[in-house]
Amino acid sequence: CENFDTDFEQRKKAEQSKGIYGPAGSGYAGSAAFSEPETASLRQYCTTKKFCYCVQLLSGGGEIMWRDEKTVPPSTAQMARILAASSGYALEAEIGPASDGVFRRWFSREFQRPAIDIRIKEPAPGASIGMAEIYEQLEELLAVVSVM
Repeated sequence: CENFDTDFEQRKKAEQSKGIYGPAGSGYAGSAAFSEPETASLRQYCTTKKFCYCVQLLSGGGEIMWRDEKTVPPSTAQMARILAASSGYALEAEIGPASDGVFRRWFSREFQRPAIDIRIKEPAPGASIGMAEIYEQLEELLAVVSVM
């Protein structure tokens, strides 16, 4: 979901440069920041619960995403290094339009607390892998996240 207010105007400009002017399968940021029900709901939930940090699991290429061109809490880098070591995933430096408006950036900026995306390594094309295998691969990582 890319409907958070973090860099929302940049996101809208990027949409238009790609010819996206309304709801689409991907790449649409919404009509306004927090206009989508899932984004508004997540904002309300996080504001109410006062979390110490956020770790989000996403599909991807096996990376730990944590950086931002703005300031991040100092403990974020240390947490990211620990998660990379326990998972074997790379520390990735995704800065720029690819992550404008995403939850991680919004959470970190809004609450000045660590926020990390764990992009779970997807299986090779044609490979079949079940949830049990995915859990087994991530078990140590999930244990580490739970005690940070």
